[in-house]
Amino acid sequence: MELGRTAGLVVAIALAAAPLAAQRVEIGLGAGIALPIREFHIGSKLGAGGEATLKYQPGEGPIAIRVDAMHLEFRGKPTRSFVYPRTRVTGAGLGAEYDFDGGEESRWRGWAFGGVGAYYTVIDKGSPEIIPFGRTYVGFKLGFAASYRMGGLSPFLELQYLDVLRSNAAVKTIPLLIGFRLGRRSDY
Repeated sequence: MELGRTAGLVVAIALAAAPLAAQRVEIGLGAGIALPIREFHIGSKLGAGGEATLKYQPGEGPIAIRVDAMHLEFRGKPTRSFVYPRTRVTGAGLGAEYDFDGGEESRWRGWAFGGVGAYYTVIDKGSPEIIPFGRTYVGFKLGFAASYRMGGLSPFLELQYLDVLRSNAAVKTIPLLIGFRLGRRSDY
């Protein structure tokens, strides 16, 4: 049954590639690891998560509008007397993306991006057990990426820096995502 669902997803992606390529829209999905940094790494292990992006290029220039949704989860590190709580970050952001294209003959493409967003941070499941609590905070994200074009589908590798400002867990992390983009080929 799993093989049938996977095959159906591949067929749906292939059928959606041509109509999206005609528009100025790209859709991306990625998953990967997230390295906690600064104060956040004291109580958090290496995290995992994913991101979905929607990119719209309003003109023929290299600058595009980027909307993304992200979820990251970090397990707490154990100490001799307690275990740090788990931290989950779920957010949505709006930003700008600048495309660096290798030219008409090149299949390689890169981009840099930055933006702000709202990130809901939840802390729970420590030892001793704590009551889950969370809040929404403003955060910003910067990063760069590279992809290899294969028709309308482009696998990519994206490195980000995420800082959730004034969060209860002092969330600062460097996510590394691997995924694919589907849609328009940029001329820049």
